[in-house]
Amino acid sequence: MRRFRHLSLGLLCFVSALALNGLSATAGAQTPHPVMRFAAGSGGSMRISSESYDRTAVEPIVQTLRGLIGNGRDKVSVYVADGEEIARMCGPGTMSCYDSYSDEITISGTDGSIAGIPRDYALAHEYGHHLANQSRGSLWLPLASGTMRWATHERICELARSRQVFPGNEGAHYWENPGEAFAQSYAQLNFPDTAVAWSYSPLLEPDAGSLAALRADIHHPWKGPRRTRWNVGSRRQGIGSASFWRRFRTPLDGKVIVSVHARPGSRLRIELKDRASGRVVSKTRQAGKSRIARLRYPNCGSRALEIKIENPRQAPFRVQLTRP
Repeated sequence: MRRFRHLSLGLLCFVSALALNGLSATAGAQTPHPVMRFAAGSGGSMRISSESYDRTAVEPIVQTLRGLIGNGRDKVSVYVADGEEIARMCGPGTMSCYDSYSDEITISGTDGSIAGIPRDYALAHEYGHHLANQSRGSLWLPLASGTMRWATHERICELARSRQVFPGNEGAHYWENPGEAFAQSYAQLNFPDTAVAWSYSPLLEPDAGSLAALRADIHHPWKGPRRTRWNVGSRRQGIGSASFWRRFRTPLDGKVIVSVHARPGSRLRIELKDRASGRVVSKTRQAGKSRIARLRYPNCGSRALEIKIENPRQAPFRVQLTRP
């Protein structure tokens, strides 16, 4: 059984490979290969390359890609490798790998199974990494934590805080890496009748809810944070309210930012409360000469929060709320 060897390029760039019951990685750079183009089935074309296989031989791989849930097939490259190339590019005993830096999947040209994992299932796993790599995230890159709705449903933030899962960890905690569990869940979503043992954390084993969240992320990707603004008081008259509060829903885990703009010396105090428990989860105050007071909070598990701003000098101010 092989595990990932972590590869970091920039914030997060790693190569993933499905081997036996797990994955392997290699940092070897890949050289350009002749490209064959196939209709993607959802617009655009797929780029398939190989030194060892022709169009007829790679057609089954093309058909599998066309049948996978979601779009983006025109954004990923696929290299079809022979046994010697797979060993060199992905690692000995592997069937497939994904390079997030070049957005390329390497897949074996020989159909079959390794330890009960069919090639189509391995291809779907790697394509799951590609979908995550194309997605936007908040607390982590989705390549490390899974996509937004899936990660919220699986409580990745809370589990990471309690050190039960380890986003992006390709070493000692490979089996508790939610990025890998996400890719395997995507493979399960595509091949529900294929019996493949779940080797990752049992906390992340797919169920109806997690697969529904994953499907929603595929068909309706998270587009980024929402922003709401309020103006409090009259800047012309120089009068504001002594206090301000707003309640708001947080259906997704992620970064919550409250920015308050006021004249220096206003002495604003900002609190953020969890609506369910009433607990203050974060607070800050305006520095003496600063025009801005900013509160940042990594929301884990709270589905509703409340902003409270104390304004002892009743100066006018404006508020901007940023949330997932």
